[in-house]
Amino acid sequence: MFSIGCGCGVDYYGLDHALRYHPKYAPDLRYTGIDIVRWKYRDTLGRDEVYFVKKDIADWNELDETGYNIIMFPKSIGEFPSKVFTHIKKMLKNSTFERDRICLACSLMDRGKDSDITRFADLARVMTETHGFTTTGKPNEFWHFKKDQGIRGLHSDWIYPNDTLDYIKELARHCPTFEANGESCRPDCDALNRWPILKTGRIAYQALGLQRD
Repeated sequence: MFSIGCGCGVDYYGLDHALRYHPKYAPDLRYTGIDIVRWKYRDTLGRDEVYFVKKDIADWNELDETGYNIIMFPKSIGEFPSKVFTHIKKMLKNSTFERDRICLACSLMDRGKDSDITRFADLARVMTETHGFTTTGKPNEFWHFKKDQGIRGLHSDWIYPNDTLDYIKELARHCPTFEANGESCRPDCDALNRWPILKTGRIAYQALGLQRD
């Protein structure tokens, strides 16, 4: 699996969790995530073939390996400037794919979803026109949950720690300036306070199968 704009590696953690239910595939897992930022909160979860690479994808002319069978964009496909995204398409054109079955996947942003879908279709077109794949679905199709429900109701193993929730709800209060003076240094500091996404309403994603004879 090759993850572009992997962030902290949340897609890898999801994959690792899924393999607990399909352990026969676990020994074959190999993950490479690339991001321009070195995130502090990353974990290989004890696997040897997991790599987080701090590099700019715009510096790559082609993928570093030929055996990837999943190309993933976790909430990142819409974040690249137009010039960089054009380079990503060129990089995929220059790459070699030895697998005849590949999955192209991305998690969509809540805002800008249409633009993300257009970019996803552009990547699918590169794979079909340059590398001879056919699609097993529609490049502009995406999935979301029509009923907004708690994520734990969707998956009972998912738990958001209460102490983390309490911390980020009042993140501005943990600023050294606030702690020293009892108030924020700027009126808009409260914008730092965040609620995590605890329901399914904003979850949207695309997954497209590619195959060739």
